[in-house]
Amino acid sequence: MNEHINRLLKLTPGIVSRRTGIIWEQIDFEDWTKMLTMHDIEANVDVGRWVRVRKGTYKGDVGYVLASESWGVRLLLVPRLSPPNLASSSLKRKRSTVAPEPALFDFNTIEHIYGTPAVKQNDGTHRFRVFMPTFTFFLFQQSHHPTILAARFPCPVEWSFDEGDQVLNSSSSKLGVIISIGAETAEVDLAGDEGIISVPWTELRKHIVVGDFVEVLSGPLRELTGWVERVDDEIVHVVQHLSSETLEENQHYRIKKFEIHINWLKVTSTEVLHAPPPVGPGDAGLSYLAQPDQIPWLGQTILITKVKHPFKGREAVVKDVLCSPDSGLRIVAQLSHWDPTIPFQTIILDYNDVVEAASHSKLHDVRGRFLPRHHQPHLLTPLQNPISSGDMTPMPDSVISSTPAWDPSSRSPIATPDLVGPNIQLGQQLVTQPSRVVHPLLDLRLVGKQFRVIANGGNFKEKEIVVVIALISGQPSIRFNRYKTSETVLPEWVSLKHPNPKRDNGLLVVVQGEHCGKHVRRIHHRYQDEQLKMVVAVVNRMEGTADRHTGEKLELDANQLCVSFETTDEKKQNDTLMTALHEEARKTRAK
Repeated sequence: MNEHINRLLKLTPGIVSRRTGIIWEQIDFEDWTKMLTMHDIEANVDVGRWVRVRKGTYKGDVGYVLASESWGVRLLLVPRLSPPNLASSSLKRKRSTVAPEPALFDFNTIEHIYGTPAVKQNDGTHRFRVFMPTFTFFLFQQSHHPTILAARFPCPVEWSFDEGDQVLNSSSSKLGVIISIGAETAEVDLAGDEGIISVPWTELRKHIVVGDFVEVLSGPLRELTGWVERVDDEIVHVVQHLSSETLEENQHYRIKKFEIHINWLKVTSTEVLHAPPPVGPGDAGLSYLAQPDQIPWLGQTILITKVKHPFKGREAVVKDVLCSPDSGLRIVAQLSHWDPTIPFQTIILDYNDVVEAASHSKLHDVRGRFLPRHHQPHLLTPLQNPISSGDMTPMPDSVISSTPAWDPSSRSPIATPDLVGPNIQLGQQLVTQPSRVVHPLLDLRLVGKQFRVIANGGNFKEKEIVVVIALISGQPSIRFNRYKTSETVLPEWVSLKHPNPKRDNGLLVVVQGEHCGKHVRRIHHRYQDEQLKMVVAVVNRMEGTADRHTGEKLELDANQLCVSFETTDEKKQNDTLMTALHEEARKTRAK
């Protein structure tokens, strides 16, 4: 290459060169004219997009694209320019190890000191995936730049929104539910005739009201919980919840409060309730909790479902049960949410106006202790109690009819032995012990087990999901973990995913019969009286290592089993667990 051309190219901006010289390659004649309009595809970005700077002084900062030029893009950034240090007389250039903190500034002062117009960034120094901290978000908002005020922001990283969350549109003051989440907007289904609209993140606020029990999801106060005392626009004042251990250690504790942005919170349920007062003057040291066998559903968490009731949708805890002429039962309940004006409020509800909080079932269906007067029992075979021993109290196998013998003025109805038995005489009709159709997964022996099921209901449309059986208020409940939250899946939505007897070699769980709750793995299959049977080996689950054989083998129908969940690492650990048993079965069948 000509020496003069080489020198000229080295002085030309955009020409890549190294110590060995200019990096060059031969270009076909047909592509010569294309070089005049050549640009980097990855450098193209639309005006109005939020980007993150990859290089330079503003590396890692979030900026708003104001204009796109031939040389690159023009960004709006929160500045990191430090004022000159006039006290320093050293001419030695020092490399800054710590970038200045971003802060708003007086443009006239900075322009007078530096003479610098809007910041320019070269091609290829931005990217499209943006995670904006709340601190930076508010700095942009406080700048009151006209372009920024009209722009759509990405959701700050500390804000927590999920599909199904109830939110408030601050511009219209209307409530809605999030349907889908985008980069700069969320699709919200507003109540009324407006339908689904797109709402910018700057206008969305979580719907949290006074009395809600909330948990902090981000920031230095993360995982703190408490009751909402006051809501001032975007700021929530919370009375901190203290654990029972803290209360026992310090009986004269001071109430602690904190303030936090409303979008950093999520509404959850409380675990500790105020202790109820004594029963009467003669029982000064006796609380309701001392009589769990005499009051039906005592301590049960319920959900208020009465239409147009001021507390509809709230959770409460059963404190007593009374007679009434409507359903035969009235529920005395204590509200779980915190109200600073009426703390731990107690209300009276009709039996038909509440359901059990975890399963959304009627109270008698969850704990069949007492019957309302108008209850219509199903003529079914009673569910066998799965608990044979242990410290947990088994579910009662009999029911007590609500009759005039129960004095309405009595706070503690006593079960009469004559009323308890396999059959109850009601007029001329002999009725077998009432029971509900219980889902096979609602078995106490399955608590803690994970299952692959097909869900059809609510937000699920014939979707395969993984559920876990959890113990809620002493009752098994089907739960689905979505990100960091857990929600109840109604039993009627759930269909079991049974294994294929001929080829499913993964982890299985027995869901019916005397072996319910055992983990098993398939060995082989065989036909018995034209019925396909699975021969399985019982295994013990070992966290962090491969499963272990117990030596027990079972022969079961496929409908007695459900497919369980395994992580990728667990599958690798158990990849060769059944090899020996499979080989032994193959040789035996070949003889």
